[in-house]
Amino acid sequence: MDSATLLTPIAHPDFFSDCAGLMATSQDITANDNGTVNTLGKINKKSIDLDPAIAGIQTSKTVVNKGTFTYNDTSGKITFLPIDNTVNGTITIDYTFNDTYGKTSNVSTITYTGDISHKPADAKLTKQSVLEKHLYGLPIIQYLRLRKTESKLQMTDVRLTKF
Repeated sequence: MDSATLLTPIAHPDFFSDCAGLMATSQDITANDNGTVNTLGKINKKSIDLDPAIAGIQTSKTVVNKGTFTYNDTSGKITFLPIDNTVNGTITIDYTFNDTYGKTSNVSTITYTGDISHKPADAKLTKQSVLEKHLYGLPIIQYLRLRKTESKLQMTDVRLTKF
């Protein structure tokens, strides 16, 4: 195929949110993109670039004083890991992808929102509520470490700071 006649694949904005200050994972960010604008073209999931301003493919992007976005090229999902549990609000980064012909998409955005504003009125600190992230970023969790054991997450350490 003549590269001069290739159309630009279309990247659409992606949004995900979770409890402020906790690690969050998006759905497949390529699910709403269009890599088929060229005949037999499709999205090359290994070409997602989280920092198009830098040459090459960056699968992670650190936002100063906020945290790090990391792309999984198998699942197509983005994970945001905040620097600590005080990180909240909206954080946006740019991304692009290439199609099977190597044609780069337009620049689009991935927006993560850490939300502390909608905690349930009856939020209680229990093992189950922490594991299911129902605390919505309340400042009572200073440290939470989860480990995967036999396909179940187990809470191994929680330190309470204030109520």
